[in-house]
Amino acid sequence: FGTGGKVMPNLTGDFNYDLAYTLAIQGDGKIVLAGFCNCSSAGFHDFALVRYNPNGTLDATFGSGGIVLTDFNNGSDDRINAIAILADGKILAGGRTAIVGMGGVGRLMFGLARYNTKGTLDTQFGTGGLVTHDLGSPAAGEIRALALTSRGKILAVGPGGVNNDFAVVRYTTDGSLDNTFDSDGVVTTPVGSSVDMAYSVNIQS
Repeated sequence: FGTGGKVMPNLTGDFNYDLAYTLAIQGDGKIVLAGFCNCSSAGFHDFALVRYNPNGTLDATFGSGGIVLTDFNNGSDDRINAIAILADGKILAGGRTAIVGMGGVGRLMFGLARYNTKGTLDTQFGTGGLVTHDLGSPAAGEIRALALTSRGKILAVGPGGVNNDFAVVRYTTDGSLDNTFDSDGVVTTPVGSSVDMAYSVNIQS
């Protein structure tokens, strides 16, 4: 696998660093690694996906030489924290997008992207393959985990809401909010008296 059991591609070529936060194994044994790329000299981050063949070589059939980078908004701070491989082989990635405002203050929002099997954005999902969702707080709104229901609906969890609470958001298969879930698709739950972070989700039988 790779060189001595290791693979370390350089996504940016010229800038500082790339970080991987999650991975998934496809049914054919290919490995999808996801996180962010520090893709500009200004320090902004983009969604980053890398797909490897089972022997650790980059999969040239995916994106550009095995690498896919996605910028939600020009100058935003985007990162993937969770991915899921769908039954049809498409890849769902969830994390955050942050618009940097005056004085460097960023507004964090849920960010979702769905990719076709070759790494192109799936235009049947959200707007051009992307979904952003503002949960109403300038300091919160970041998907930390994803789960899929038996009917393909998407559960995304993380911190969110005006008080930085546990947030659970359910989306339909096309990326729109599912209004059959708590009437608007969104549930926030305070757990403590300060910032509450949800990192994992499972769906019971």
